[in-house]
Amino acid sequence: MVVVKINRKKENIMKNIIRVLNVLVLCFSVQVWAEYVHLTWEDDPKTTMTVNWQDSKQVEGKVKYGLEKESLEKEAAVRVEKVKDIEVLRGQMIEISNEIFKRDVKTEKGSINVYKAKLTDLKPGTKYYYLIESEGKDINSFTTAPEGKENFTFIAGGDGGGSKTTAELLKVAARFRPKFFIYAGDMVGGAAATAGSWNAAFKSFLPYSLSMPIMPTPGNHDSDDDLEFTNYQARFALPQKSGSVFNYSFDYGNCHFASTLASGTSFSDERLTKTAAWLEEDLRAADPAKFKIVFAHTPVLSSGWHAGSDKVKDLFAPIFDKYRVDLYIDGHDHGYERSKPVNFTKSAEAAQLSYKDGTCYLVSGGLGSQFRQFAGSWSTAKLIQADKNHYPPDRFYFIKIEVTEDKLNIQAIGKEGQVLDDFNIEKKN
Repeated sequence: MVVVKINRKKENIMKNIIRVLNVLVLCFSVQVWAEYVHLTWEDDPKTTMTVNWQDSKQVEGKVKYGLEKESLEKEAAVRVEKVKDIEVLRGQMIEISNEIFKRDVKTEKGSINVYKAKLTDLKPGTKYYYLIESEGKDINSFTTAPEGKENFTFIAGGDGGGSKTTAELLKVAARFRPKFFIYAGDMVGGAAATAGSWNAAFKSFLPYSLSMPIMPTPGNHDSDDDLEFTNYQARFALPQKSGSVFNYSFDYGNCHFASTLASGTSFSDERLTKTAAWLEEDLRAADPAKFKIVFAHTPVLSSGWHAGSDKVKDLFAPIFDKYRVDLYIDGHDHGYERSKPVNFTKSAEAAQLSYKDGTCYLVSGGLGSQFRQFAGSWSTAKLIQADKNHYPPDRFYFIKIEVTEDKLNIQAIGKEGQVLDDFNIEKKN
């Protein structure tokens, strides 16, 4: 008889090593195949949803979806786009005209593959499950917009810059089960052309972006050198009925939302005029019974660092007055400023308060970038700002908006769940 002696200690060590290797292989495969998954709408929120993601290797992917987690019977084709991966080398010494200067230098590292899949023929107010087939593991879910005017909650904010603070705020926001996230620009920090900047932003959205659509408007830090927002455009599938992903609108429940590319310093008068013309046509066609909410990055009315833009105000405020916009959400100024309802055109002499015909202007740049000070003005109803331009980590916040048939309840909520501001906007008759 041959007796085989087994070293149980070595056997257990080998088993543990194999388990660890299996976990590492699984984690690596997931990261390679589908990174930074996020949802958007590029068509009707009641009947469509678009899944966006990226990875460093090009693969043929599909998205399967259906009503049952165990039976994903439908399939959506995937669109693929390559975007440049640029690295910024800080403080490089370069020679210009025989002189040495310290400059930041951009170098191209390669490319990133960005994927989009539009899920169609969905039923309103229905939960769906989806799987990115090339990933082959995680099944996630989302719910389409309702057919009618049910009550719902959404969140908003801007100027996170890819910070960890945004992730902390979204963890608090998740308690309220928001249907979607309006992002008021400056999603990335630093150079927008770098993949790392965008990765930091999308990392801050996970895991909530797997089931909660993000509907952004571009900020100045989201742009590239050519002001065409190449990386921004590539990473978000958005409505393009205007001919641009910058100016778009959608309806959800009892609200009409419109995003505009509004910047008083970065864009030509011609570009701003075209944007204003599109916005007027969009608001003219909107259901008058719905709340009207416009969002952009640049403030129309602010007493902060950037103090609003006269160019944007002169173009857009008369349109808001004419079509009785209820709420304008912006960022750019880092802090919080809520205006009283203001009408710019009712009087020929000056802007004035009007609870009947005014718009509430809400500066919401509180998702993580350094706060600054605000001066306050005759129209200011509430301020949250820095003390002597110091960094106040206890004051970062997101906006929670609860929509009912005849009222918007709006709260600014901090990282500990504390309510920093609370007010209502009643439906205009």
